[in-house]
Amino acid sequence: MPGIVEPKMMGRVQGWISPLMMLSQSITLGFIAVSFPEFLRVEMLYWMEGGCLALVGVFYSLVLPGLTKRSEKSGEAHSLEQPGAV
Repeated sequence: MPGIVEPKMMGRVQGWISPLMMLSQSITLGFIAVSFPEFLRVEMLYWMEGGCLALVGVFYSLVLPGLTKRSEKSGEAHSLEQPGAV
């Protein structure tokens, strides 16, 4: 995240991301709590988790190569080395 967000704006980005993540977790846990005994079984929860991970993996495999190429074209490839004395 620090590579794509200006350092002075990082607090604002985290200020939006954290509440949205908590909201999505609360909604998911509420759905599970309401529907677990009647509609969901334990196996279904594992299948849902695996499906979500598979969707995220497919999304990243489609999106990240294009972003990497665009970053390399613009010359914004950052090295991991930090300047300074060894």
